[in-house]
Amino acid sequence: MLKKKYRVRTLLITLTVGSAILISTLLMSSIIIYQNKNMEREILERNLAYALKITDTFNQYLRLAQLEIDAYADAVRNVNNKKQLNFELEKINNRKILFNSVEIEQDIDRNLHESYRKLNFNDEKYQTNLIERNVGGSNYHTNILYSPVLNYYIISISKPFLNGKESYEKKIVGNIFLNKENIFSYLIPTEKLKNEISIEILYPPEENILGTRDFSLGDQFLSNKKNKENLRENEFGSFSTKIEGRNYLVGFSSKNEMGFIFLVSSQSESFSGKLISIAKEFYIFYLTIITTLAVLTIFLSQKIAKPLECIALYADDECSKIDSLEFVKTQYAEAEVIRKSLLSYVSSMADKVEYLEGEVMTDPLTNLYNRRGFYFHSKYYQEINLHSVLYLDIDYFKKINDTYGHNTGDAVLCTIAIVLKKNFRKEDILSRFGGEEFAFLLPRTSAKNAVNMAKKTLKMISTTEFPHREKVTVSAGVSIVSEKTKGLEKALIKADKALYLSKKNGRNLVTFLE
Repeated sequence: MLKKKYRVRTLLITLTVGSAILISTLLMSSIIIYQNKNMEREILERNLAYALKITDTFNQYLRLAQLEIDAYADAVRNVNNKKQLNFELEKINNRKILFNSVEIEQDIDRNLHESYRKLNFNDEKYQTNLIERNVGGSNYHTNILYSPVLNYYIISISKPFLNGKESYEKKIVGNIFLNKENIFSYLIPTEKLKNEISIEILYPPEENILGTRDFSLGDQFLSNKKNKENLRENEFGSFSTKIEGRNYLVGFSSKNEMGFIFLVSSQSESFSGKLISIAKEFYIFYLTIITTLAVLTIFLSQKIAKPLECIALYADDECSKIDSLEFVKTQYAEAEVIRKSLLSYVSSMADKVEYLEGEVMTDPLTNLYNRRGFYFHSKYYQEINLHSVLYLDIDYFKKINDTYGHNTGDAVLCTIAIVLKKNFRKEDILSRFGGEEFAFLLPRTSAKNAVNMAKKTLKMISTTEFPHREKVTVSAGVSIVSEKTKGLEKALIKADKALYLSKKNGRNLVTFLE
C-alpha cells in the first residue's frame, strides 16, 4: 500500500514539473509571437524615422553645397587672367568641403568636366542630362550624372557667372561622387549597418543609384502599384515586402528637392532570430532552474516523507514491534509530534485491549479465568506433554445457596478462589468453569505432584473459615495430558470422570484417572 502511495507522490512531482515546463513553453511561445509583432511595428517606425532623418540631413547638405558653390563663384567672378583663374581654382580644390572636385566650364552648353578629362574619359563613356532642376533658385543648376566606367552617380551643382570684362558666361561646377568619401557618403554607413539595416537612394526611372545591398529593394518598391500610388499621395511611409523568401520592413521618404527616394530596410527574420535566440537562452536558464527546483523538491520531499514513512511502517497492522517507534529519527518537530501522538495512542489502545481481553477472559466474581480464558491461555502449552489437569467442585454448594442465600454462596466462591491462588503457582492456569466448578491446568506437572497439590488444596479449604461459619469441602479429579490421552480436551473429560468418582465415594476426596 505504501509503495503505491510513493509512486503517486513521484507521479505528482513529475506532473508538476512537466506542467511547469509545458506552461512555460506555451508562455514563451506566446511572448515571442507577441513581441515579434511589436518589434516589427517598432522597426517599421524606426526605419521610417531613419529615412526621414536621412532626407532632412541630405536636404541640409544640399543647401550647404549650394552656399559653398555660391562662395566659390564669388571668389572667381572678378578674375580675368587665365593663370590667376587656375590658381584660384587650385586653392578652391584644396579647401573644398562638400565636393570631391570643383571645376570651371568655359562653355555653358558643354557638360564635359575637366575632372573627366583628367580621367581620360571620352564623351561616349558617360551620360548626362538625367536631371536638371533649378534648386534653390534660378542661379543654380543641379544635374545627376552617371559614369559607366566608374559605375557610380555624380551630383553636379553649378552656378553661372559673368567673368569680369568678358562678354560670355562661365559657370563653376562642384561634383559630389556618391560612391566616394564625402559628407554625403556618411548618410549610408555601410560597414556598420549592412548586417542589420540597409539604406538605398532611388531616383526614378533609374531606380537604385546608391545602396548597401547586392540587390535593390527599389525594384520591388517602384514596380508595386500600391507603393507608387502611396508615393504620389505621401512623401513618406512604411511597408513590408517579401523578396527571395525573406521579409523586409521598409521605411521611405521622398521629402527632398532632388526627387530622390530614400529607403531604410531591415530583415524581419534577423530580429526574430535574435528574439528567438534570446528566448532560447532564457528558456535553457529557466529549464535549469526548474530542474534544480525539481531535484531540490524531490530531495526535500524525501526528507519530509521518510520519517512519516517509518512511522506509517511501524504503525502498520502487520508490525508487532510498535516499540520501535521510539527509535525513529523524526528530524523535524511536526513528525516528532506525530510519532509521540501515535506512540501514546498505540499504548493507550494496547492498555484498553489488554483490559478488554481481561474482561472477556476473566470471571468477574472470583477474578480467575473463565472457560474462554482457560482455553485461550492453555493453547500455549499444547506442545508440552508433561502437564496435568485438575477439576474441583464444591460439595453441597446448592444447600449453601438455599440455606444462606446467593450472596453467601458468592462469598464462598471468592474465598475458595483466594485459597487456590495462594496454593498454586503463577504459571498454573486457574479457572472457574461455571457455578461451583473449577478447572486447572498445571504445566510441567506429573500426576503424582498434581494429586499432592490437589490433596493440599482440599485440606486448606476444609480448614478455612468461611463467612457463614460452617465447614466447606471440595471434591477433586486429576488426569494427565499425554500421548495416550490424546490432548487437553480428553484429559479434561477424564478429570471430570475422576471428580464424579470422588463425589460418589464420599466427597472431599481426590481421584486420579490415567
